Formats: sequence, structure tokens, C-alpha cells
Amino acid sequence: MLCIALAGCAAPSPPLPPSLELPSPVTDLKAVRKGNNVLLTWTLPQETTDGEGIRFHGLTRICRSLIAPPSAPSSSPLSPMTDCGTPAAELTSSQLDITNTKPSANVPQRVNARYADPLPAEWSRDPAASITYAIESLNTSHRGAGLSNQVRVLAASTEPPPQDFAARLSAEGVVLSWTGPLLSILGGDSGPHYFYRVFRSTKDQPLPTFVGEIQRGRQSQMRLVDNTFAWEKTYEYRVNVTTRITAGVPHACPGESSPFPVCKDSIDVEGEDSALATVVAHDTFPPAIPTAVQAVFSGAGQKPFIDLTWNADTDADLTGYNIYRRDGGGQPIRVNTELVKAPTFRDANLGSSRTYFYSVAAVDARGNESTRSEEASETVP
Repeated sequence: MLCIALAGCAAPSPPLPPSLELPSPVTDLKAVRKGNNVLLTWTLPQETTDGEGIRFHGLTRICRSLIAPPSAPSSSPLSPMTDCGTPAAELTSSQLDITNTKPSANVPQRVNARYADPLPAEWSRDPAASITYAIESLNTSHRGAGLSNQVRVLAASTEPPPQDFAARLSAEGVVLSWTGPLLSILGGDSGPHYFYRVFRSTKDQPLPTFVGEIQRGRQSQMRLVDNTFAWEKTYEYRVNVTTRITAGVPHACPGESSPFPVCKDSIDVEGEDSALATVVAHDTFPPAIPTAVQAVFSGAGQKPFIDLTWNADTDADLTGYNIYRRDGGGQPIRVNTELVKAPTFRDANLGSSRTYFYSVAAVDARGNESTRSEEASETVP
């Protein structure tokens, strides 16, 4: 029994080396240009390269490299960074904008990090140049396991937003207006073009909704009408100047990792947003006035009546019509008890030897009533 027991004992394994506690490299880095800043977002590493949990985070290095475009378009990949070099910034955890996501049944809790990197002014002189970004997570001994995935943005300069951006409510929609600089000559196919891009948001939907864009050109007074909003909501509008780098400039797809495949014929770089213009979309605007009202008497061999017809109103929020009648020099009186849904009405409450004058008003979903139409008259024998 002793021999059997001794034979079953395993030989002791060699001792494992101590963990270096190197954070696993980030794999989901993303970069977005906004004005003269690049917003970087990623998931903060929670494990080391040994699969152990990270107890203390060290510095995060922001790595970037300016790349001038090749002299001629090429489909060959552009070389990625091999090391961080001189970091653009070295940040402690307290200097990062960090948010935690709630864990679910299939997804563990994640720690999302954000950092806005201000671009050096001299890097934006060549509109076709690009900037490569990566980050490196270090342990408390200032050692890391290598660079993250790499992303690229254009280095093109951006224009400041209009200072007089305004929004007002009208019957045709929300009218957005501002003043822009005059341009006597627009850029060629390869030069940058500039577009005013308008967005809106609400407290319930803080993510901006694209409203429309206008290319900056030879007119200084700019105007855009938003008629896609919903009534009885409060909206905040903003505008920015977007720089569009067009065909003929080879560049990488934004957010793509190494080896940066060249893609797209153009790419947009958004400038800073203007001051917010707030509009309370309270509907006090009546629908259009009905037109072409006609009145026709009928009464041979039956109870007399007058049939009215008019052109249908095309307002999207129309709910019906009110019919008004006056007798001789009297005041118009509404003769329908409920809103008339179709553009027809029969009046059978008539007296003989009288002339009646009819007008029609349209009513919308919020009870706004239009001005009455031109009158149509008909005589009862």
C-alpha cells in the first residue's frame, strides 16, 4: 500500500515567475474629430496579459503621429506606428473621463474612458495630411504590453461656427438663419469644400438629429427650414462648418485598425458647434384657407337643400371644417354641430325666398381655425 501511495504522488512543478502585471493592450480605440480636438474613446483594460485582474492602473499614454499624404494616390497600405515615441500626453486615471456600464447576463461590467486631445495648430496646414492615434496602458512601474489598435483622422483645419445663428417658428416650419463669409471662388475637386450642417436635439433625445446642410458659396445670408419636427416640443438647434476633403486624396477609413486600408472618395471634418438656438414648437398657426367654395340649390319634388363643395385642404394636421352662413346683411353663424371631415356639406335648414351666403374655415388638430373663405351665395326660390 505504501508503494502504491508513493507511486501516485506527482512530481512538484517548477515555480511560476512573478506576474509583471502588464495591462492587456486596448483593442477598441476609436477617434472622432470635432473642431480642433480629437475625441478618443476606449475600454479601460481590466486584466493583465497573464489573465489576472488589475488592482491598480498606471499611466495611459496618448500616442499620435502626423502622416503626410503620398504624392500620388496609392492603394498600398500606410505603415502603422511601431512605438509610442514621445507621447502627446501621459494621463492618470483621475485625468480620464471614465464611465461604468451596467453588467448584464452575457456582458460583464465595462469601464469606458474618454479623452479629448487638442491638435497642434501647425499640423492642420496640409488638408490631406492625417494623424494616427494609439494608446498604451502602463502598470504602476511604467511598463506596458504594447500599443492599442491604431485609428486615423484627418488633420485638416476647421472653420469657426457662425456667431449670429438664430431659429424662429413660422407657419412653414422652424426657420434657421445665419450669416457666413462670402467666397468668390469655390475649391476645385481636390480642394476642401465647406458645408454648414444643422442639427437639433431635445431633452428626451439628447443625441443630435441631422436637419440638413448647405454648401458655403457666394451668398452671405444663409437660410434653412426644418419642417420635420413635432409640435409641442422644445428643440435646441446648432450649426457647424464641416470641411469636406474630396476625391483624389488617399486616406484611411476612420476607426479602421492597421494596416489602414484606403477608402472613400471624401471625408468630413466637423467644426465646433455654434451657440444653441432654442425653439418651443407650440402650434398657433392655422391651416390654409379653403378655396373655390361653390353653393348649388336643389328642391324640385323634394325638400329643398343647398349643397356646398370646396377644394380639400392639404395640411397634414387638418381635422375638419366649419361651415358659416349668413342671411342677407346678418352676421355669419356656424351651421355645423360637428367638424365636417370631407370637403362637402348639405344645408337643408332653409327658408323660401332668401339668399344665403356661405364661407368655410379649416381646423387643425390643436383647434387652430383658419380665416373664413370667400363667400359663395345661392338663392332659394
